[in-house]
This record gives sequence, C-alpha cells and structure tokens, in this order.
Amino acid sequence: MRSVRMGACILPWVLFAASTAHAQTTPDDEVVRPPPGTPGSTVQDEPLTPPPGTPGSTRSTAPSGTQASAAPVAPAPGSAESKPAAPPAPAEDRFYALASSRTIVRLFQRRYLSGLGDAVTDNETLVPVYEYAALRVGDVDVPWGKDALDMRLEGWGSLDTVDVSEDRRLTGDLIEANVTGKFGPSYMTLGRQVAVGGAARFTRFDGVAVGLRSSYGLGADAYAGLAVTPRFHARPEYVLLGSRADSLLKHPDALPSASLTDAWLAGGKLSWSRYERFHADLSFHEEHQLQGLARRWAALDVSGVPTERLNLGASGAFDVFAAKLADANAFADWDALDILGLSAEVTRSDPSLFLSRSSVLSVFSLDTMTEAGGEATLRVIPRVELGASAWGDWYSDSSWGSRFAARVRAGWGVRDRLVAQLRYSRVAESQMGYNAVRGSVSYRVTEPLVATAEVQQYLYDEAIRGVDSSTYGSATMEYGAAAQPWKLMVGGFMTRSPFATLDAQALARLSFDIDLATGGTKR
Repeated sequence: MRSVRMGACILPWVLFAASTAHAQTTPDDEVVRPPPGTPGSTVQDEPLTPPPGTPGSTRSTAPSGTQASAAPVAPAPGSAESKPAAPPAPAEDRFYALASSRTIVRLFQRRYLSGLGDAVTDNETLVPVYEYAALRVGDVDVPWGKDALDMRLEGWGSLDTVDVSEDRRLTGDLIEANVTGKFGPSYMTLGRQVAVGGAARFTRFDGVAVGLRSSYGLGADAYAGLAVTPRFHARPEYVLLGSRADSLLKHPDALPSASLTDAWLAGGKLSWSRYERFHADLSFHEEHQLQGLARRWAALDVSGVPTERLNLGASGAFDVFAAKLADANAFADWDALDILGLSAEVTRSDPSLFLSRSSVLSVFSLDTMTEAGGEATLRVIPRVELGASAWGDWYSDSSWGSRFAARVRAGWGVRDRLVAQLRYSRVAESQMGYNAVRGSVSYRVTEPLVATAEVQQYLYDEAIRGVDSSTYGSATMEYGAAAQPWKLMVGGFMTRSPFATLDAQALARLSFDIDLATGGTKR
C-alpha cells in the first residue's frame, strides 16, 4: 500500500519527478543564456518616448513653480487635442500560473559480477518511463484580500515497460497538493506539503501549517499532520515475510490491523531576520510511527553577513530523546580579494541518531564522525579558475581519514562557448584509499544546442573483488532555445566497476515549462 491518503483523489495525471539527468552533466559547466538585447534573446526594444515639447509628447512643459492648470492654451479647432481625453485604463492586476512537465525514458543494460570467481550474471534490461508534473498558481484575488491565495500541485509516476511484476509496473505519488491562504501578515496551508530545514530536515506530511510574520523581522510557524511514508509492513500478510512462520500462518486476518493515523508528526519554528544580513531560528520536530516515537529533535540555525565579502553560519540538531547532539555544522565563506575566495567548514555527525527510534536498526551504534577542512579558489587569469581543498575526518573508534583535491577550470570563446575542467582527488582511510581523476568538457555548438562529455577514473590502493579500478563515462546533448517552452536532452552513461562488468544507460528527457497566465489579467 502506498501513501494514498490524498493521492487517490487528486488528479491522477500528476506524475514523476527528479530529473536524474543532472547527475550526468558537470554542475560547473552550465551554459549562460544570452542577456537581453543580444542575438537569441526574446526581449524586444521598448518604444521611445518623445522628449518634452515635441509633437506627441504628453509631458507638461510649464515653467517650474507654475500650476499645470493655469492659463491653459486653447487647442486649435478640429485638432485631436480638442477631443475629450479618454479615461485612464485600470491598473492590471496579474496572477501567475506555471505548469511544468518532465518526461524521462531510460534504458538500463546491466551484467553484474556474481562474486564467485569470474562468473557473471545474465544481462538485465530495464526500460522505465518517468513522468513529473507540477502546477503552481499564485497571487489570486479572493473576497478577503488581493493576491491572497496560492495553490500548488506536484507529483510523479513511473512505468516499467519490461518488468513483468504487475505490482511494480505502475507506481507514483503526490509530492505536494495544497492551498495557501494569506491573511495580512499570517498564512495557512492545507494539504500535502513539505517542512524543510531545522529540526524537520525534510519531512512530507498531510496536514496544516500556519505562520505569522511581523514588521520587526520576527516569525512563528507551526505544523501538524500525518506522515507520508509507504508502510508495506502494515499489511498483515507482510508481518512475517521471509520467516518460516509465514508459511505456517493460517489466518492473516487474525493479526491486528494498524491504522495509518498512528503515524503523525508536529513541529514549529521561531525565527528572526534583520536587514537581510542576519537570520536565526529555533525549531522543534516530533514524529511518531506505528511502533512509537520515531524522532524528537530540537535545532538552532544562525547565519549572518557581517560584510559584503564575509558569510558566516552555524547549525546544530539535538536529539531530545537520547539527550545527544545529532548533527552540528559551522562554516565561513570569505572573498578575501576579487581574485581569491576562501571557505572553511567543520561538521560533527552521529549517524545512529538519524535512524528512527522505532526501527530495529536503532539498536546498532555507528561511529560518530568529525570533519574539518576548507577550499581556496584563485582567479588570476581571466576565464581560468584554480581550486584546491583539503579535509580531515576523525571517527569515535580512533580511526581517521583525509581528502585532498585540486582542479582547474577554463573557458574559451564568446561567453565561454567552450568550458573544460580537470580534477584530481585523493581519499585515504584506515582500511581503503583511492586516487580519482575527472575530466569534463562542455561546448555550445549553436546558441540553443549544448554538448557535454565526462570521464572519471578511480584507482584503488587495494583490489576490490579482484578489480583495482573503475571507469565511468557519460555524454549528453541538450537543445533548448530561450524563446521556446520546451527542452530536449539525450545522453548515455557507461560504467565498469568491481561489481559490474557492464552497466550501460541511455536517457532521453523532454521538458516543458509554460506560463499559463501570460497575457491574462484581472480587472
């Protein structure tokens, strides 16, 4: 049973998400669209307004200090100025309505190593189709105020075109389906929504959220509802799945049936922002699942911009039930010079506390990790960027590890038509280490057509399952004109690793982003 408390009743055409194709392109190599006024831009030149005093100008030329209505000049009989002026057009009050769609078709061809000598498994072929769709409407006028209603609908779905298992051939879910009403400085959201950041981290739920903002930068938010999580173990016939006792169970209906309403959550946040240079919030989150308490956290987040070149921040999450620090982080980003940027970060995390308190895995203890390091970026030569980073890791079992990386990125041509990047990294841990080299290139063939290619090579200090290296390669081609609402991308990916003699993928993605309210006005 999937999460269908709201999904079963709201627009089944709303489907899949998360375009994984971004993982196959180089994040640093994004192509910048042409600025307004350059070839390929859709912005049109605005009509020129005639200077004051010239024919066609409507601006008054009366001397300073005089009344515009004093001693009017009589228009010539029969002239256009002798006709009564038309009443001014009412101000346009626009709302927005945005629709988007992502259709992704992938082809997987895999052949895994079985782990028994050099034996390999048979080829596995999968051809899933994913669909992601979203509709957002906002700033709608309602009886209690202007621009006081927003609506959001977002979901995903997937279809396995080769897999014959009927229970997994077609699946999907709603990501968000909610309505937000704004009442002056306050708001209320009803439906499926997401709580992000602080103690909530990333939580989807069906329920209500309310909030209030003051002109002094103070804010208060609260939410409550039912957690959105698939619960296959809530079905009686799956309670003892995998156990010999499962075959001995004669009457599954005799087992107690758990209610999905047992999985609920609630939380809130107090925040303060000042002059867009300082922000702090204190949050709390509690979540229960079928077996009891899953998580009870409190968190504090603080960030600030003391100067234009310095950005500071710190955060911490505390497990109230275990009375332990679950996660803490502090960072500093400093543009020391126009050509030099520096950053530093310290993180401490206890992975055991991220598990649900009701999970059987929560009885196991994982090593607490502390990581500290930084990165420097240097831009001495135009269009060439050099970077280096170093990190150290320390674990609660007294083991340690380290990471080091160096990179160079360069661009050529008008607006970096060709961008290339080369990166080397070294990872060393107590039990394993490796060297990695990554090279990527992005080329704008024409204004709307961009091609990218990337190769990564990993060299292990010790062979894994008899294999001492891994190779990853990918290539993509994307077409997307600025004046068109759609984009098309095709690509491929191939891997050889200690776990697969072949893992090949092909990908096609069609994207639509449409402004449904363009030209639509309210009177």
